[in-house]
Amino acid sequence: MLKTCSENEFEFCLRILRDYYQHLLAFPHTLIARFFGLHKIVFNEDGKSQRIFFVVMANVFNTQRDIHVRYDLKGSTYGRFTKVKEGETIPNGVALKDVDWLDAKETVDLDPHLRDLLLQ
Repeated sequence: MLKTCSENEFEFCLRILRDYYQHLLAFPHTLIARFFGLHKIVFNEDGKSQRIFFVVMANVFNTQRDIHVRYDLKGSTYGRFTKVKEGETIPNGVALKDVDWLDAKETVDLDPHLRDLLLQ
């Protein structure tokens, strides 16, 4: 997968890269996304320098594991819920969103060192 990111996200990834790599080595079966590349492209357009930041990463849903629920988390609650008509159930494979995560009182157990890095 290829995903654009902001300059701040790019710099954050650079900052945690070594610890992220160590975490993947220590926990090889983790479901945390695997990043293969972190890139910046600089080009000139109309005499102005433009930059695009992006990551190349594995698709975490391409797995032999049974995924019983999935979330698309952005870190914002504005408009971030899955719209379902009353009485309907959410089809298997539909990604829930941030408010759904909070309503379900979901949690993630991270290695304390990685958690501290993410909270910086």
